[in-house]
Order: sequence, then C-alpha cells, then structure tokens
Amino acid sequence: MAKTRYLIVSGAMLLLLAGAAAYDNRQVLETNGPGLRGGIHPAETIELGKPARHHSLVPSAIEAKVRGAYTISENDHVETPSGSAMNAIEALLPSARSGDPKAALAIYSKLFSCRPEVDDSVIRSGIRAGEDDQQIAGHLANHREECAGTAALLPERGRWLEAAAASGLPEAQLLYATDMEAIVGTREQIIRNPEKLMRYKARSSGYLKELAATGNVDAMLALSSVYEHGTLVEQDPVRSYAYGRAAQLAIPSVIPHDMLDRQRATLSPEHLAEGERLGRIIHSTCCNTPRKEP
Repeated sequence: MAKTRYLIVSGAMLLLLAGAAAYDNRQVLETNGPGLRGGIHPAETIELGKPARHHSLVPSAIEAKVRGAYTISENDHVETPSGSAMNAIEALLPSARSGDPKAALAIYSKLFSCRPEVDDSVIRSGIRAGEDDQQIAGHLANHREECAGTAALLPERGRWLEAAAASGLPEAQLLYATDMEAIVGTREQIIRNPEKLMRYKARSSGYLKELAATGNVDAMLALSSVYEHGTLVEQDPVRSYAYGRAAQLAIPSVIPHDMLDRQRATLSPEHLAEGERLGRIIHSTCCNTPRKEP
C-alpha cells in the first residue's frame, strides 16, 4: 500500500511539472534567476550537517543520512478536507493565521480542488469510469455544491501555499514548485512583473534541491522533470538523468525503467557517464545509509 501511494504522489508530481513546461514561457523571461543557470548540485547548496530552515519540519542532511530516502506519502502528507469548502476553510483559518503550515496547506489544497478546470476533470473521470450522463451530472452537481462560495477565495490559494512552504513543510514546498499560476499569476501578470517569475523560479528550485539533498525522492523526480523540460532551471539533460537515476538508486521501484532508458538513448556516451556519476553522488550524499524504521 505504501509503495502504491508513493507512486501516485510521484506520478502526480511529474505530470504537474511536465504541464508547467507549457505554461512557462522563456520568451517572457530568458533568465532563470541568479545562480540557476546550469543548475547546482544539492551538495553545493546545502552544507552537510547544517539544519535546513525550520528543522522541526525539514530534516537536516545529517538526519537524512540516518533515515535514508523518504517520500511525502510516508511523512508529511496533508489530506484535503472533505465536504463543504467554505466550512472547511472557516474551521482551518484560525490555525492557519496562527502560523500552522499544515492548516495553511489544507486551505490551499481545498481551494485548488475548487478551480473551474476541475469540472472538466470530473466529467472526464466519469467518462473513463463508464458512467452515463445522469451519473456524471450528479457528480458535477455535488462538486459544485461542495465548492459553492469559493470563487472569490481562489486567487488567495497561492498566499496559503506560499506560507506553508516558507514554514518548511516539505509537501508544500513540492507543490509550490508545481503551481506557478497560484504564485506568480497569469501570463499577462508575468509580462507586467517578470521579476516575480525570477523570484519564483529561484525559490522553487531551491526548495526542490534542499529536499532532494535530505533524501526526498519526490523532489529528485521533480528535479529530473524540470531539468528535462527547462522549467524553473535551464534545460540540462545530464542533470535530468542524474536526478532520475539517484531516485532509482534510492528506491528501485520508484520510476519505470523505460523512463531512464528513454533518457539514456538521447545522451552521448560521455554525457551518460557524467549523468551516472552525478546520480551516484546525489544518491550517496543523501541516501546511502538505509532509513531506520522507528
């Protein structure tokens, strides 16, 4: 069960980040922000033994050496509240305003599930399940009823995600790197304020590299995707392969073999050897010692 949940979480990360490639427009902003061009190995961004920000939530690199690779599904997963969105948000607001990152993330998650685009997902899901029009219409009506009253709050979802990520919650930091629109706005807003996109890219890639350095395999897969597609950081097939390979070394069942096979086929022998070397360095830095179960 844990393995299945892990694969679902990781798969969602890859889909979201691949989708971000279509949203990201390098004609709007050619640079990826200070210090990001070419990418940075996690060992270069985090001093081993130095606790990460808010170390009560994000394990330090030394702690990661003890626990080895880990996933969000095993540690800090925050469930999306069920039922009425407005009721859930009202109940969570006092804690979120008091600085509880899990409450802030739960608010974000509920608002994310109420975006207008989710209507199409409900319809497609019903079609795939073989439901008739009446059943699909019923699910759609239930979803809209659950999300009633949230339209004015949807633009605020980025505020809650940003707060949860800044507090050091790993799941929030991963999601921060996938929901660009929630943080920087629409394409038109980016054109008016390209510096905001620069800050978002720098912060997002920083979150992912910090998490990968602590042994978070979700972050390794996310970095493999952003380096492959050129979102958040400059496109780098070697580092894309390296992070995917590190994730596979950490948890062999984490990704389909054909994913790495596809990447291998696009690399020269020299680049493949370099990617393999970097992947083993990333893995040995964070995850060489198996995680000790409590």
